[in-house]
Amino acid sequence: MEGETVVGLIGGGLGILILLSLWGFELLSRWRERPERSRVLHWMETHHLAGWLRRRH
Repeated sequence: MEGETVVGLIGGGLGILILLSLWGFELLSRWRERPERSRVLHWMETHHLAGWLRRRH
Protein backbone atom coordinates (compact mmCIF):
# COMPACT_ATOMS: atom_id res chain seq x y z
CA MET A 1 0.00 0.00 0.00
CA GLU A 2 1.06 3.52 -0.53
CA GLY A 3 1.97 5.76 2.38
CA GLU A 4 -0.97 8.09 1.77
CA THR A 5 -3.42 5.20 1.95
CA VAL A 6 -1.98 4.01 5.26
CA VAL A 7 -2.14 7.52 6.72
CA GLY A 8 -5.73 7.84 5.50
CA LEU A 9 -6.73 4.56 7.12
CA ILE A 10 -5.07 5.51 10.40
CA GLY A 11 -6.74 8.94 10.35
CA GLY A 12 -10.12 7.41 9.60
CA GLY A 13 -9.72 4.89 12.41
CA LEU A 14 -8.77 7.62 14.85
CA GLY A 15 -11.75 9.70 13.75
CA ILE A 16 -14.11 6.79 14.37
CA LEU A 17 -12.57 6.19 17.81
CA ILE A 18 -13.02 9.84 18.74
CA LEU A 19 -16.66 9.81 17.59
CA LEU A 20 -17.36 6.64 19.56
CA SER A 21 -15.78 8.04 22.72
CA LEU A 22 -17.79 11.27 22.42
CA TRP A 23 -20.97 9.24 21.92
CA GLY A 24 -20.17 7.13 25.00
CA PHE A 25 -19.42 10.23 27.07
CA GLU A 26 -22.74 11.77 26.01
CA LEU A 27 -24.64 8.61 26.94
CA LEU A 28 -22.89 8.44 30.31
CA SER A 29 -23.61 12.06 31.18
CA ARG A 30 -27.23 11.69 30.04
CA TRP A 31 -27.58 8.59 32.25
CA ARG A 32 -26.15 10.50 35.24
CA GLU A 33 -28.77 13.24 34.78
CA ARG A 34 -31.65 10.79 34.88
CA PRO A 35 -30.66 7.20 35.68
CA GLU A 36 -33.44 5.22 34.07
CA ARG A 37 -33.48 1.54 33.33
CA SER A 38 -31.97 0.84 29.97
CA ARG A 39 -32.84 -2.10 27.76
CA VAL A 40 -29.26 -3.32 27.94
CA LEU A 41 -29.29 -3.31 31.75
CA HIS A 42 -32.65 -5.09 31.74
CA TRP A 43 -31.28 -7.73 29.36
CA MET A 44 -28.16 -8.16 31.50
CA GLU A 45 -30.24 -8.60 34.66
CA THR A 46 -32.46 -11.18 32.99
CA HIS A 47 -29.40 -13.13 31.97
CA HIS A 48 -27.74 -12.66 35.40
CA LEU A 49 -24.82 -10.73 33.94
CA ALA A 50 -25.35 -7.51 35.90
CA GLY A 51 -24.65 -9.19 39.26
CA TRP A 52 -21.55 -10.86 37.85
CA LEU A 53 -20.26 -7.54 36.53
CA ARG A 54 -20.93 -5.81 39.86
CA ARG A 55 -18.95 -8.49 41.70
CA ARG A 56 -16.08 -8.28 39.20
CA HIS A 57 -15.71 -4.49 39.33
